[in-house]
Amino acid sequence: MSGGTDSSAAAAMLVDQGCEVIGLTAHMWKEGSRCCSLEDVERARNFCAYLGIRHYVVNTQEIFTEKSDNPIVRE
Repeated sequence: MSGGTDSSAAAAMLVDQGCEVIGLTAHMWKEGSRCCSLEDVERARNFCAYLGIRHYVVNTQEIFTEKSDNPIVRE
């Protein structure tokens, strides 16, 4: 969950449908990146609290760099 409109709306619709939903935010970049900033995480966390669902932040920096960022840079 980025805390943006799309992921928040999707979570809300799933909750409305009775699905078991959690919010998961992937921390993919070092601090200072526009993607997945602390403000984004806080927005996602707050919306999850509003929906009454759990929110988790997962550090995926190493795997993201290894599997996605490095191959893109090499090409």
